[in-house]
Amino acid sequence: MIRIVLALFAAPAFAAPQVYDIAMKLKSNGKEISAPTIVVKEGETAKLTQRDTEGTTFWEIVAHDQGDNQILLNFKVGTISNDGKRTAVSQPRILAAENEMAEMNISRDDAEVLTLSVVAKRKAF
Repeated sequence: MIRIVLALFAAPAFAAPQVYDIAMKLKSNGKEISAPTIVVKEGETAKLTQRDTEGTTFWEIVAHDQGDNQILLNFKVGTISNDGKRTAVSQPRILAAENEMAEMNISRDDAEVLTLSVVAKRKAF
């Protein structure tokens, strides 16, 4: 009987971290420049690089469950120059309701307005 009780209390310590499917859109002055989707394990940094005719964009995302169907997403979004130098453009944080779009605008000194939209979903295995 004691073994069963101890095993039940110990089980949560071995629970797997939550995994999220994150769909993102990044726009510059209303023009979509990137729309990646990535799978993120809670508390770990997921990295994505996307190359197009405008250049190379990088994303880093960390997700944290906040309870009540809320997911905190910490982003680092930037560019990579031809010589490999990474320049962070923005490091926004978004608290998103699961399965609902969350959006924020970031104004830059050069009058560029970046819009970051995300939809976060828990991924079931």
